[in-house]
Amino acid sequence: MTDNYDKNIEKVIDILHNKESITSIELSRILELSHNTVIGIINSLKAKGNVIKIEPSTCVSWELTDEGNDIVENGSYEVLIHSYIAKNGPTPLADVMKNVPNSKIGFSKAMANGWVKKGASAVITKVVDTVTDDVKVSLELIKNKKYNGVPQEKKNEFKKRKLIKESSVTVFKVLKGEEFGMSLKKLETELTPEMIESESWRGLEFKSYNLDAKGVRPFHGSLHPLMKVRDEIRSIFLAMGFSEMNTGNYVESSFWNFDALFQPQQHPARDAHDTFFLTKPATAVSLPKCGIVDRVEE
Repeated sequence: MTDNYDKNIEKVIDILHNKESITSIELSRILELSHNTVIGIINSLKAKGNVIKIEPSTCVSWELTDEGNDIVENGSYEVLIHSYIAKNGPTPLADVMKNVPNSKIGFSKAMANGWVKKGASAVITKVVDTVTDDVKVSLELIKNKKYNGVPQEKKNEFKKRKLIKESSVTVFKVLKGEEFGMSLKKLETELTPEMIESESWRGLEFKSYNLDAKGVRPFHGSLHPLMKVRDEIRSIFLAMGFSEMNTGNYVESSFWNFDALFQPQQHPARDAHDTFFLTKPATAVSLPKCGIVDRVEE
Protein backbone atom coordinates (compact mmCIF):
# COMPACT_ATOMS: atom_id res chain seq x y z
CA MET A 1 0.00 0.00 0.00
CA THR A 2 2.81 2.41 0.94
CA ASP A 3 4.80 1.47 -2.17
CA ASN A 4 1.83 2.27 -4.41
CA TYR A 5 1.34 5.56 -2.58
CA ASP A 6 4.98 6.54 -3.13
CA LYS A 7 4.75 5.53 -6.78
CA ASN A 8 1.72 7.77 -7.24
CA ILE A 9 3.64 10.67 -5.69
CA GLU A 10 6.41 10.07 -8.22
CA LYS A 11 3.82 9.99 -11.02
CA VAL A 12 2.49 13.40 -9.95
CA ILE A 13 6.04 14.80 -10.07
CA ASP A 14 6.60 13.30 -13.53
CA ILE A 15 3.35 14.82 -14.80
CA LEU A 16 4.30 18.26 -13.41
CA HIS A 17 7.68 18.11 -15.18
CA ASN A 18 5.86 18.67 -18.48
CA LYS A 19 3.27 21.16 -17.21
CA GLU A 20 3.26 24.49 -15.45
CA SER A 21 0.24 23.45 -13.42
CA ILE A 22 -2.47 20.82 -13.24
CA THR A 23 -5.70 20.41 -11.28
CA SER A 24 -6.57 17.61 -8.91
CA ILE A 25 -9.49 16.70 -11.20
CA GLU A 26 -7.11 16.21 -14.14
CA LEU A 27 -4.76 14.16 -11.96
CA SER A 28 -7.68 12.01 -10.87
CA ARG A 29 -8.48 11.22 -14.49
CA ILE A 30 -4.84 10.61 -15.52
CA LEU A 31 -3.97 8.43 -12.51
CA GLU A 32 -7.38 6.69 -12.61
CA LEU A 33 -7.83 7.30 -8.89
CA SER A 34 -10.64 8.84 -6.88
CA HIS A 35 -10.45 12.58 -6.32
CA ASN A 36 -10.15 12.12 -2.54
CA THR A 37 -7.17 9.78 -3.03
CA VAL A 38 -5.48 12.33 -5.29
CA ILE A 39 -5.99 15.08 -2.70
CA GLY A 40 -4.28 12.85 -0.12
CA ILE A 41 -1.33 12.37 -2.49
CA ILE A 42 -1.10 16.12 -3.10
CA ASN A 43 -1.10 16.86 0.64
CA SER A 44 1.60 14.24 1.24
CA LEU A 45 3.75 15.79 -1.47
CA LYS A 46 3.22 19.28 -0.07
CA ALA A 47 4.31 18.07 3.38
CA LYS A 48 7.72 17.13 1.96
CA GLY A 49 8.76 20.77 1.69
CA ASN A 50 8.33 23.49 -0.89
CA VAL A 51 8.14 20.97 -3.74
CA ILE A 52 4.70 22.09 -4.89
CA LYS A 53 2.27 24.90 -4.24
CA ILE A 54 -1.48 24.43 -4.21
CA GLU A 55 -4.32 26.85 -4.82
CA PRO A 56 -7.76 25.62 -3.70
CA SER A 57 -10.96 26.63 -5.45
CA THR A 58 -14.56 25.48 -5.52
CA CYS A 59 -16.13 24.23 -8.72
CA VAL A 60 -19.19 22.31 -9.85
CA SER A 61 -18.85 18.56 -10.17
CA TRP A 62 -21.24 16.14 -11.83
CA GLU A 63 -21.80 12.52 -10.90
CA LEU A 64 -23.93 9.85 -12.51
CA THR A 65 -26.88 8.48 -10.58
CA ASP A 66 -27.64 4.76 -10.54
CA GLU A 67 -29.99 5.33 -13.47
CA GLY A 68 -27.27 7.20 -15.36
CA ASN A 69 -24.80 4.37 -14.78
CA ASP A 70 -27.40 1.90 -16.04
CA ILE A 71 -27.69 3.86 -19.30
CA VAL A 72 -23.90 3.90 -19.72
CA GLU A 73 -23.91 0.12 -19.37
CA ASN A 74 -27.03 -0.79 -21.37
CA GLY A 75 -27.85 2.21 -23.57
CA SER A 76 -30.44 4.99 -23.35
CA TYR A 77 -34.13 4.20 -23.15
CA GLU A 78 -34.89 5.80 -26.53
CA VAL A 79 -32.22 3.71 -28.25
CA LEU A 80 -33.62 0.56 -26.62
CA ILE A 81 -37.03 1.42 -28.10
CA HIS A 82 -35.57 1.90 -31.60
CA SER A 83 -33.50 -1.30 -31.30
CA TYR A 84 -36.57 -3.30 -30.29
CA ILE A 85 -38.62 -2.02 -33.25
CA ALA A 86 -35.69 -2.53 -35.64
CA LYS A 87 -35.34 -6.13 -34.47
CA ASN A 88 -39.03 -7.11 -34.26
CA GLY A 89 -40.55 -4.94 -36.97
CA PRO A 90 -43.84 -3.02 -36.59
CA THR A 91 -45.07 -3.74 -33.07
CA PRO A 92 -48.22 -2.74 -31.15
CA LEU A 93 -47.52 -0.05 -28.58
CA ALA A 94 -48.84 -2.29 -25.79
CA ASP A 95 -46.21 -4.94 -26.58
CA VAL A 96 -43.45 -2.32 -26.67
CA MET A 97 -44.49 -0.98 -23.28
CA LYS A 98 -44.56 -4.50 -21.89
CA ASN A 99 -41.22 -5.76 -23.20
CA VAL A 100 -38.88 -2.73 -23.14
CA PRO A 101 -37.60 -1.40 -19.77
CA ASN A 102 -38.48 2.24 -19.03
CA SER A 103 -40.49 2.24 -22.23
CA LYS A 104 -42.69 5.22 -21.34
CA ILE A 105 -39.92 7.82 -21.30
CA GLY A 106 -37.98 5.94 -23.98
CA PHE A 107 -40.92 5.98 -26.39
CA SER A 108 -41.59 9.69 -25.89
CA LYS A 109 -37.91 10.53 -26.50
CA ALA A 110 -37.71 8.27 -29.56
CA MET A 111 -40.83 9.93 -30.98
CA ALA A 112 -39.43 13.41 -30.28
CA ASN A 113 -36.19 12.47 -32.04
CA GLY A 114 -38.11 11.25 -35.10
CA TRP A 115 -36.74 7.71 -34.79
CA VAL A 116 -40.10 5.93 -34.60
CA LYS A 117 -43.72 6.74 -35.37
CA LYS A 118 -47.12 5.52 -34.24
CA GLY A 119 -49.43 4.43 -37.02
CA ALA A 120 -52.93 3.04 -37.25
CA SER A 121 -54.10 0.77 -34.42
CA ALA A 122 -51.22 2.13 -32.30
CA VAL A 123 -48.58 0.14 -34.18
CA ILE A 124 -45.03 1.45 -33.78
CA THR A 125 -42.67 1.44 -36.77
CA LYS A 126 -39.15 2.76 -37.24
CA VAL A 127 -38.50 5.91 -39.26
CA VAL A 128 -34.69 5.70 -39.54
CA ASP A 129 -32.46 2.64 -39.84
CA THR A 130 -29.62 3.70 -37.54
CA VAL A 131 -29.35 6.06 -34.59
CA THR A 132 -26.54 7.44 -32.44
CA ASP A 133 -26.84 7.12 -28.68
CA ASP A 134 -25.86 10.70 -27.81
CA VAL A 135 -27.20 10.29 -24.27
CA LYS A 136 -24.90 7.37 -23.53
CA VAL A 137 -21.90 9.14 -25.11
CA SER A 138 -22.51 12.31 -23.07
CA LEU A 139 -22.97 10.37 -19.83
CA GLU A 140 -19.70 8.53 -20.47
CA LEU A 141 -17.94 11.89 -20.82
CA ILE A 142 -19.42 13.06 -17.52
CA LYS A 143 -18.43 9.80 -15.84
CA ASN A 144 -14.84 10.36 -17.01
CA LYS A 145 -14.89 13.94 -15.63
CA LYS A 146 -14.79 15.45 -19.14
CA TYR A 147 -17.49 17.97 -18.31
CA ASN A 148 -16.50 20.46 -21.00
CA GLY A 149 -17.41 17.93 -23.68
CA VAL A 150 -21.08 18.11 -22.72
CA PRO A 151 -23.09 21.31 -23.42
CA GLN A 152 -24.72 22.92 -20.39
CA GLU A 153 -28.23 22.46 -21.82
CA LYS A 154 -27.63 18.72 -21.98
CA LYS A 155 -26.41 18.68 -18.40
CA ASN A 156 -29.56 20.52 -17.36
CA GLU A 157 -31.68 17.99 -19.24
CA PHE A 158 -29.86 15.05 -17.66
CA LYS A 159 -30.25 16.62 -14.24
CA LYS A 160 -33.98 17.01 -14.85
CA ARG A 161 -34.18 13.37 -15.90
CA LYS A 162 -32.25 12.46 -12.71
CA LEU A 163 -29.44 10.85 -14.70
CA ILE A 164 -26.78 13.04 -13.07
CA LYS A 165 -26.48 15.01 -9.85
CA GLU A 166 -24.62 18.24 -9.22
CA SER A 167 -22.31 18.86 -6.28
CA SER A 168 -19.70 21.37 -5.20
CA VAL A 169 -16.17 20.07 -4.86
CA THR A 170 -12.93 21.67 -3.71
CA VAL A 171 -10.37 21.44 -6.52
CA PHE A 172 -6.66 22.06 -6.02
CA LYS A 173 -4.49 23.66 -8.66
CA VAL A 174 -1.01 22.16 -8.30
CA LEU A 175 2.01 24.30 -9.28
CA LYS A 176 5.76 23.76 -9.07
CA GLY A 177 7.38 24.97 -5.87
CA GLU A 178 10.83 26.44 -5.35
CA GLU A 179 12.28 23.02 -4.48
CA PHE A 180 10.63 21.22 -7.39
CA GLY A 181 13.08 19.00 -9.28
CA MET A 182 15.26 18.43 -6.22
CA SER A 183 15.46 14.98 -4.67
CA LEU A 184 12.69 14.42 -2.18
CA LYS A 185 13.77 14.41 1.43
CA LYS A 186 12.44 11.78 3.76
CA LEU A 187 10.86 13.63 6.66
CA GLU A 188 10.80 11.96 10.03
CA THR A 189 7.37 11.56 11.57
CA GLU A 190 8.37 10.46 15.07
CA LEU A 191 10.88 11.61 17.67
CA THR A 192 12.17 8.47 19.39
CA PRO A 193 14.07 8.09 22.70
CA GLU A 194 17.04 6.78 20.71
CA MET A 195 17.15 9.99 18.65
CA ILE A 196 17.19 12.08 21.82
CA GLU A 197 19.86 9.95 23.49
CA SER A 198 22.18 9.96 20.46
CA GLU A 199 21.23 13.54 19.48
CA SER A 200 20.75 12.31 15.92
CA TRP A 201 17.58 14.38 15.73
CA ARG A 202 19.71 17.50 15.24
CA GLY A 203 20.52 16.54 11.66
CA LEU A 204 17.03 15.39 10.70
CA GLU A 205 14.01 17.16 9.26
CA PHE A 206 10.65 16.40 10.79
CA LYS A 207 7.23 16.49 9.22
CA SER A 208 5.24 19.41 10.58
CA TYR A 209 2.21 18.65 12.68
CA ASN A 210 -1.26 19.33 11.33
CA LEU A 211 -2.84 20.94 14.36
CA ASP A 212 -6.19 21.12 12.57
CA ALA A 213 -6.38 17.35 12.11
CA LYS A 214 -9.13 15.59 14.02
CA GLY A 215 -8.10 13.08 16.65
CA VAL A 216 -9.36 9.55 17.07
CA ARG A 217 -12.89 9.57 18.36
CA PRO A 218 -12.92 8.04 21.87
CA PHE A 219 -15.17 5.13 22.66
CA HIS A 220 -18.25 6.18 24.59
CA GLY A 221 -18.99 4.76 28.01
CA SER A 222 -21.30 1.80 28.39
CA LEU A 223 -23.01 -0.14 31.16
CA HIS A 224 -21.22 -3.11 32.69
CA PRO A 225 -22.92 -6.42 31.77
CA LEU A 226 -23.57 -7.17 35.45
CA MET A 227 -25.27 -3.78 35.83
CA LYS A 228 -27.53 -4.64 32.91
CA VAL A 229 -28.46 -7.98 34.50
CA ARG A 230 -29.07 -6.29 37.85
CA ASP A 231 -31.40 -3.73 36.28
CA GLU A 232 -33.25 -6.47 34.43
CA ILE A 233 -33.79 -8.52 37.60
CA ARG A 234 -34.79 -5.37 39.49
CA SER A 235 -37.45 -4.51 36.91
CA ILE A 236 -38.85 -8.06 37.12
CA PHE A 237 -39.26 -7.89 40.91
CA LEU A 238 -40.79 -4.42 40.76
CA ALA A 239 -43.28 -5.67 38.17
CA MET A 240 -44.22 -8.50 40.55
CA GLY A 241 -45.16 -5.98 43.24
CA PHE A 242 -42.02 -5.91 45.37
CA SER A 243 -40.80 -2.57 46.69
CA GLU A 244 -37.23 -1.41 47.20
CA MET A 245 -35.83 -0.84 50.68
CA ASN A 246 -33.44 1.96 51.51
CA THR A 247 -29.94 0.71 50.75
CA GLY A 248 -28.14 3.96 51.38
CA ASN A 249 -26.68 2.79 54.69
CA TYR A 250 -22.93 2.38 54.95
CA VAL A 251 -23.44 -0.39 57.54
CA GLU A 252 -26.30 -2.89 57.47
CA SER A 253 -27.26 -5.55 59.97
CA SER A 254 -26.78 -9.25 59.25
CA PHE A 255 -30.53 -9.58 59.52
CA TRP A 256 -31.11 -7.74 56.26
CA ASN A 257 -27.93 -9.02 54.59
CA PHE A 258 -28.50 -12.70 55.41
CA ASP A 259 -31.50 -13.66 57.57
CA ALA A 260 -34.08 -11.79 55.47
CA LEU A 261 -32.66 -13.61 52.45
CA PHE A 262 -33.17 -16.93 54.26
CA GLN A 263 -29.48 -17.78 54.47
CA PRO A 264 -28.94 -20.13 57.44
CA GLN A 265 -26.85 -18.63 60.22
CA GLN A 266 -24.39 -21.53 60.29
CA HIS A 267 -23.94 -22.13 56.62
CA PRO A 268 -21.07 -21.71 54.08
CA ALA A 269 -23.32 -19.45 52.01
CA ARG A 270 -22.54 -16.63 54.43
CA ASP A 271 -18.85 -16.97 53.59
CA ALA A 272 -19.38 -16.79 49.83
CA HIS A 273 -18.96 -13.01 49.86
CA ASP A 274 -16.47 -10.62 51.43
CA THR A 275 -18.26 -9.54 54.60
CA PHE A 276 -16.77 -7.16 57.16
CA PHE A 277 -18.06 -6.96 60.73
CA LEU A 278 -17.77 -4.07 63.17
CA THR A 279 -16.35 -4.32 66.66
CA LYS A 280 -18.26 -1.31 67.98
CA PRO A 281 -21.14 -1.84 67.84
CA ALA A 282 -20.86 -5.59 67.42
CA THR A 283 -24.64 -6.02 67.21
CA ALA A 284 -27.40 -4.12 65.51
CA VAL A 285 -28.80 -1.24 67.52
CA SER A 286 -32.35 -1.92 66.42
CA LEU A 287 -34.39 -4.29 64.28
CA PRO A 288 -37.72 -3.67 62.56
CA LYS A 289 -40.76 -3.95 64.82
CA CYS A 290 -43.29 -4.88 62.19
CA GLY A 291 -43.19 -8.60 62.96
CA ILE A 292 -40.91 -9.50 60.11
CA VAL A 293 -38.16 -10.67 62.49
CA ASP A 294 -40.50 -13.22 64.05
CA ARG A 295 -41.68 -14.44 60.64
CA VAL A 296 -38.10 -14.89 59.44
CA GLU A 297 -37.20 -16.73 62.64
CA GLU A 298 -40.13 -19.10 62.20
